[in-house]
Amino acid sequence: MSQFFLEQPSQYHTIALLSLARLSNGDPHPEAVHTLRTTLRRLQAALELEGDHAHAAIVGRCISRFSGLRGLQVLQTYLARHAAPKSDLVILHRAVQDAWKDLAARQICRKVERRLSRIPLHAPLLDAQALHHRVAAVSQRQADELETLLESATAKPRRKRIHPLRLKLKTIRYQEEYLLGRRRNRSHFLKRLKDVLRRLGKYEELAEFRKLAKRLHLESRPAIVKDWRHVNKRTRALLSELGWISRHLHSRKPHISAERPSTQLAG
Repeated sequence: MSQFFLEQPSQYHTIALLSLARLSNGDPHPEAVHTLRTTLRRLQAALELEGDHAHAAIVGRCISRFSGLRGLQVLQTYLARHAAPKSDLVILHRAVQDAWKDLAARQICRKVERRLSRIPLHAPLLDAQALHHRVAAVSQRQADELETLLESATAKPRRKRIHPLRLKLKTIRYQEEYLLGRRRNRSHFLKRLKDVLRRLGKYEELAEFRKLAKRLHLESRPAIVKDWRHVNKRTRALLSELGWISRHLHSRKPHISAERPSTQLAG
């Protein structure tokens, strides 16, 4: 149990460093950037569950360093998939290259690697009972925080309110997967939560695309705005249905798997 509780953060740390090495070698492939950010979010979630909020905050700042590049790369893929005008594809290619050159010039990969190397991954072990109480306490706190975020987003469904709600749900998802290990694929709660995150992720992408299309003066902007409006309506409806998540967190009795987790991380 204690070995399980401690082993995954080191795995996340290793995968993040491998992704940074790939980027440092001049290969800003979208897959590498996505893997780095997703793995760092998993590490951040694990650190928060362990109560190491200071280092979790450091990891959060590391993630944000790559947000601009990631947003441009995802928009580039979206435009290619939607047969955008060649001029838009040229603009995005240049924007991605410029964003990467800026990160390289500021040695962001090296700085992030240095910060990650200072994060202790050998926190005091928690036995099964202590871990059970920790998870129960964290679940109650998350339920309260989620209710506040959901109330705010439902009252005024704007991106600046939906975004922190989505990040909180991501943390809950990654912590749940961290604790369940291989058993996570049998979790009905996780399956529903992933679907919610997929739908909120689509909203977040299109909201970012709309902003970037305006800044970059893309011909595709009207089509992007149309897609965003369609998703925006569905997102507003979705927000009114999410009370089940906080109710689940308030009522559940955490069941922790004693299995050692797989080294394969979900995306």
